[in-house]
This record gives sequence, C-alpha cells and structure tokens, in this order.
Amino acid sequence: MNLTKKMKYRKLSLFLCVLILGTVQINLPNGLINKKSGVVYAANNEDTVKEVLNKATTDTNKVWTIKFNSAVEFHSVKDRIQVNEVNNNILGSSVSVGIEQNDNMSIKITPPSGGYKKGQTYQITIRKGAQGKDGKFLTKDNIMRFSIQSENTVMARVEVSPVLDIFKAINITATTRNDIRKYKVEGNDHLFDIGEPSLNVINDKTSVQIYFYGIDGAKIIGRTTLNISNNSYDVPLNITSY
Repeated sequence: MNLTKKMKYRKLSLFLCVLILGTVQINLPNGLINKKSGVVYAANNEDTVKEVLNKATTDTNKVWTIKFNSAVEFHSVKDRIQVNEVNNNILGSSVSVGIEQNDNMSIKITPPSGGYKKGQTYQITIRKGAQGKDGKFLTKDNIMRFSIQSENTVMARVEVSPVLDIFKAINITATTRNDIRKYKVEGNDHLFDIGEPSLNVINDKTSVQIYFYGIDGAKIIGRTTLNISNNSYDVPLNITSY
C-alpha cells in the first residue's frame, strides 16, 4: 500500500452519537476521550477496536441509526456490520437484523423478527474496511453494546486487579432512566458520570452500595448493591429509591 492510500485509509471518520432517538455517532480523530459528549475517540493508531459507550433501553424493537460524516458505499458498509448476543463479555450467536440505507450518509439497523430478547446484551460491530464514496476506509473495528432491560435498571462492570485485589475498577455503564446521570461508589467521595470508570480501593468487602444522582449531582435519587468479589460485565441491577 502506497503512502497516499495509507493516508486515505486513516482519514475515514464514522460518527456515532447516542441520542434518545437511537442515532449513534462514532468519531476517530485525535486519541482523546470526551466522556461528557458521549463520544469516545480512538486511543492511538495501534488499537484495532474502538468501543463506544454502552446503552440500555426498554425497547425490544429499538432501531439504531449509524451516521457517517460523508457519503458511504452502502454495500461496503452493510457487509461489515454484524450484531451478536453478548454473555459475560463473550461474543455469542449472531442476530439476523435488517440493514437499510437511510440516506447517503446513514444506515439503519432494524431489530430481528420478534424483537430483541429482554435481559440480553448485544454488540453492534462495524468492521474496519467500511468504505466511503471518497475512497476512504474505516481503520478500526467499532463496537457498541446495548442491553434490553426493565425501566428501573442500571448496567454495571467490575474489574478486579489481578495484582492486588483491593484495587477495583467499577463502571456504571448505562441506565434505562433518563434522570440518572451520575453515580458514587461507597467509600469514594468522587462523583462519576454514567459510563465513566472509577478506580476504587476496597478491602474486606464483597459488595458496595452505589448511589445515583441527577445532572447536578446534588441529591441522591436512588441506590443499588453491587457485588465486587469478581470480574463481571454487563450486570443488570435494580435501582431502589432513596
């Protein structure tokens, strides 16, 4: 591959912006992470996968719209989109979804016949090589996960350090409640945005309380109990009013 082609390959940006209406927007420019905007940028050119923030929804017939920053070759993109079930962070069976061209810059992913399963987590993968009409290519696999849950649910992730197990990374990755925007872990004084990981030092406990706040972070509006004894991914937790 010559230098010109390499430059083209690195320039394609795929926008995924997660909105209430289900539009997803991905951008891969400068190796930055902007948690407030809900857009995650690629860490560096050596990465092969870029993960978009997780979402939770009650809608078993959710339609996702993938919007690009320029016109795309529909069949090139369609052939590189797949949806799979995910169980305990392991990719499972593929799901037969519909893929339609919405306009020359966006594509819709429609649910399988009968809808998505309640309680199940799914992953949308847009594989590298998806091509724009200008000849540019997506340089990394882009993934987004979503879960079908009840109305009063958060999704949690726990990663325990293999070196010293008192260090635990906790992330409330998503929620079906629009009023919950921040969380706090018992024993940690800092507030974190939903989707923002927190590093915690926790000793002699197998579970902690997680407290939830609105956009201003001033008042606790709910809580839940999280098991932190082992690594866990995409764990649904019911929210208790505070």
